[in-house]
Amino acid sequence: MSCPTSQGEEASKEAGDNTRMLPSTGQERNTEHSGVSQDEEEEEEQQPQRHEPAASILHEDAHETPDADHDGEMECWICRSGGVTTQNPLITSVCKCRGSVGWVHRECIDAWVFSRRRASCPSCGATYNILAISDVSLPQTFFEQLCFFFWDLILPLSAKALALLLGIALNGFVVPCIIGVTFYHKCFFVNNGDAATRTSEYSSNSSETALLQGPEDGASTFLDVWLWINVMAYGWICVTLWRCTKTGWCQWRAFFEDTDAMFATATEEVHEEEEDDDEEEDEDEDEEDDEDEEEGPRLQPNTVVGTLHWILDWSLERTGSSQKMLRPRILELGTLVPLSFLVNFSLGKLLLCLILVLGLVLRRLLYPRKRIHDPTRRFAEAQERKTGATEIDIALWFITYLSELVLFSILMTTCGGIVVHFALSPYFLTFPASLSAFAGELTLTRLLAYWLVGSFCSMILLHVETAIIVPLFAPGVELYFVRSVDLNLEDDTAYWKFVLAQVFDTDPLGVSLDFIRFCCIEMTLLYVFLATPIYVMFAAHEVMIKDGANSTLTPPLAPGFPVIMVTPAVDGISAWLESYLAPEKSRLLESYYQFFFFLIELLGSCFARFSLGVILWFTRNPYWLRCVANTLIVFGTGTAIVCVRLFPIKHMQLKVLRHVVMFIGRHVVHLEDYLFDKERLSLLDSWLRGDGQSDIPLPEARLPSVFRRREWALPPGTAHPKYLKLRVALFSFLFFVTSSALFWIIPMAVMTPLLTVLPYSVPLLCLSANIVFFVFNPKMYFTAAAEFMLLCIIFVIGVLLQPLFFCASLRNISRLQLIQETMEYYHKLRRTVGVYNGEAMEAA
Repeated sequence: MSCPTSQGEEASKEAGDNTRMLPSTGQERNTEHSGVSQDEEEEEEQQPQRHEPAASILHEDAHETPDADHDGEMECWICRSGGVTTQNPLITSVCKCRGSVGWVHRECIDAWVFSRRRASCPSCGATYNILAISDVSLPQTFFEQLCFFFWDLILPLSAKALALLLGIALNGFVVPCIIGVTFYHKCFFVNNGDAATRTSEYSSNSSETALLQGPEDGASTFLDVWLWINVMAYGWICVTLWRCTKTGWCQWRAFFEDTDAMFATATEEVHEEEEDDDEEEDEDEDEEDDEDEEEGPRLQPNTVVGTLHWILDWSLERTGSSQKMLRPRILELGTLVPLSFLVNFSLGKLLLCLILVLGLVLRRLLYPRKRIHDPTRRFAEAQERKTGATEIDIALWFITYLSELVLFSILMTTCGGIVVHFALSPYFLTFPASLSAFAGELTLTRLLAYWLVGSFCSMILLHVETAIIVPLFAPGVELYFVRSVDLNLEDDTAYWKFVLAQVFDTDPLGVSLDFIRFCCIEMTLLYVFLATPIYVMFAAHEVMIKDGANSTLTPPLAPGFPVIMVTPAVDGISAWLESYLAPEKSRLLESYYQFFFFLIELLGSCFARFSLGVILWFTRNPYWLRCVANTLIVFGTGTAIVCVRLFPIKHMQLKVLRHVVMFIGRHVVHLEDYLFDKERLSLLDSWLRGDGQSDIPLPEARLPSVFRRREWALPPGTAHPKYLKLRVALFSFLFFVTSSALFWIIPMAVMTPLLTVLPYSVPLLCLSANIVFFVFNPKMYFTAAAEFMLLCIIFVIGVLLQPLFFCASLRNISRLQLIQETMEYYHKLRRTVGVYNGEAMEAA
């Protein structure tokens, strides 16, 4: 190949212009250098040992720089490290750079050049000498290239994509559908003629009764869309719970194993295998390729073909779309299908309940646990028990952890969603009049909605604990419904240590008793927090409009605006404009001095009549009126969400509550030393004097101190308070009432007068939130509105332009580049940066 005319032209070549990096064809071993003559290329073929980059370059050029005499002073200019190994030596002479800037690791320079397809050195501008070594020949003719693309590129990618689609269909749809159909088998296998007589026998749920009875026209009930939604929802829920439980069990077992020793042993074995492979590289090359395919996806490669295969391999591994996942899917079906079949019958439910109760009792009798009340001692003993734990202990502790997870993360959040629904009725939503009616309307999709609402409330409570309670109160203070505990459990090991300290001295029965107590407190406070301000708001509205009978609200409020059909007297917008244009034009021509005033009058009248025409046109087209109303509601909701992120709400809340809680704790319950920590309050005060944009610099708490209650960590010289539980209960009640009143007073003051003119639930909440933020800071409100609009525009334009960007990126990929990358992926084409020989070429 000919030498490039200039370094600038060579450096400007992109990824697609890689013909200089392709191996030559028709040879058993193909080697090609960029900027190397034909004679030198033949000399390279006769002397293949020059391709060895490990020690030859290092020894040949070690005398060229004085830095080479001091190994400690040599370092790679990419990674800034001087370590030298047989696999990754320090080399030089890859460019014109000499001295300290010329030394570089073999792996570093290869990764640096090929990751971004850099053609030249950024310091000296020398073009790198790329060596491409392969034992196969590239296709020559166009037909051979097409066959190569089909067999080595398109067919393997299509096979992986097909396996991915089949795996997704099996794992995500087929298995959940089988489980869901098993649970709703009555709706599928009950004949239409026998449905009326067998409904009462099989089901007591009104929703399932309606599905069993079927429509009056005799159509099949399984065609109902909601039935299939419930079927798939049940299957997905069961599969998700099963797989999460399995993953948790694997992590729990790994936590009790000596992972450090196992990792060290595995590392030594890997190094031994690598040394053996280096000695027998030619003999074991095919076996290594098979092992690489079985190991799964590694780090993301730098080529297009390698990236496509890496994405597909990663997707196959994450979705479980492989032959290894066939046994877990069969185990899922073998376990969940019988359970779903039993749960659908009354006797099956009774049997499962008896097994559960019997298991709880036997666990308490056969494996009694002594409760440790000192939290610090409990944590220390839990870590001691971990080393000598038996298989039975590990299983029993995991069962306790599962019971706590199910009760507090699933059952309590579902109850929270039900309480929210009950608190919003009858003003915003309707609630069943009786318990039997509620049970009749309770479907799987509604339970899922309750769980989502309760999970959202739980996330808000956790955020309040982290952002408000922890900075205000001393560590370890418990106020019955919130705790001042900063759990920094980002590490998996710390999380499982925390779980072990919570469950090793208890059992599922004790967890159930704690759940009942905690659930009663939390649900009561949640209902009071939501229902009280709504009741006060509607009562105040009734007092304000008690004179007019027609103004009385009829709950529940409608969710949106009603559509009113109005027929205007004139037809169209042009009817309001045509009769006024000619007189205005004549008046403008008569008086030149009054041109400015009449122009304003003309524009104002045109704008007013145009606006009136648009409004009347919308009233005549209810569909577009509904679209405009929904658009405004969506825009207002998005703006309010952005305002929550932009406005310093945390700063305002802490600034107000700081004085409120201090007054109650100091002058009402006299628990200042117990409730507050002087160091934490000083940090909070210094943070409140700032802008409130940064985080509060609180000291990080270690994991054992998280379990320490405040009464066990009082300041030195502080006496234990008398009647502590009673006084803490009084403070908790006063703090809850005060903080709730401060939270609701401004929204209630805005929503109460708006009920008169806007008696619709969703527009009322949306408009009230926007008014509150606008009154507080108009400039920041408009900033939030502009940011939300910009996000919407970016999202829409990004969705539309993303395919265009993808197609544009494909234009930079040449056919020769795809051939090279495909050969590199399948046939282990090796590319490396060789010795720089540009000076010899220039001299020639």
